[in-house]
Amino acid sequence: PYLVSMDMRIDELRGFDKSPDQFIICNNAWPEAELKGGPASGWHIRIDSEDGRRSKARHWTFISGSGTKGKETRIDSGIPAREGTVYSFRVLVDPEGRRWTPSIAVDGGPFKQFDPMGVRTSQSPQECGYWPYLYFYWILADGNRGGEVERLGFSVDSIKISAAQ
Repeated sequence: PYLVSMDMRIDELRGFDKSPDQFIICNNAWPEAELKGGPASGWHIRIDSEDGRRSKARHWTFISGSGTKGKETRIDSGIPAREGTVYSFRVLVDPEGRRWTPSIAVDGGPFKQFDPMGVRTSQSPQECGYWPYLYFYWILADGNRGGEVERLGFSVDSIKISAAQ
């Protein structure tokens, strides 16, 4: 087991209101993951532009997988993603147990820990190389709507990956 921790500030979420606008933080098996078919990630945290399966728009959401392709549940953290706010993430990953446990703190406040989640891929941790890539991925639906350009800006600091204690 290992712990991934980082601080992130959302600098700008202009537009970000049309499907499929999304922002994803995950670990992944391949550096070119967006080109591969099907999930190859263990843990998966995201913001969506529209309400989706049990999650509210612009809330930090977790994807809990069943370990089989196509079976996943979205868990709404209840924590909104807002410009200028610093979010501290801790992700405890148990590759052999095929689960991960997220925690989020907002603006230096206390961490809120969530229940363990399942990994998204049906492949074993060994087949995925223990998901060696930390991945930041985003999609903006349309770059220009009547003069307003959709923008997503963020800053990441203090990334640390360490053995779990």
